[in-house]
Amino acid sequence: MIGLRPQREPPSPTVPGAALRWSANLAYAALLVVAALLPSTSSLVHHAPPDWLSHGAAHGLQSVLLCWALAPSLGARRGLAGAFLGAVAFGTVTEGLQLLQPGRAVEGRDLIANAAGALLACATIAAIKGRDRGAPR
Repeated sequence: MIGLRPQREPPSPTVPGAALRWSANLAYAALLVVAALLPSTSSLVHHAPPDWLSHGAAHGLQSVLLCWALAPSLGARRGLAGAFLGAVAFGTVTEGLQLLQPGRAVEGRDLIANAAGALLACATIAAIKGRDRGAPR
């Protein structure tokens, strides 16, 4: 068979920017772990906004970052669900890590604030995506 070249395998599908998305998630997760393990005597802990607001905002942002990383490969709905569940699970783990620090404790209010922040962020993303889908082009 003269003139026939062997067929190449098509390139494997990759999500552009996946490394950046997951690197941002890992860096933010590390920041949350450090914040969770700060001693209660730290000046950062005493000068922070109200505790419930800090927890809600932190895990809301984590949901946004997780959605940014998950949605390209899982789709919008599954990405949102994964982002919410991931942020709540991570918040639960970091709250549990506080048992390792003297003067820190696990608080149910913090867990509720974590989940509320994650839910609010995911609901906002879903509303924006839904609005964009229904917009005339």
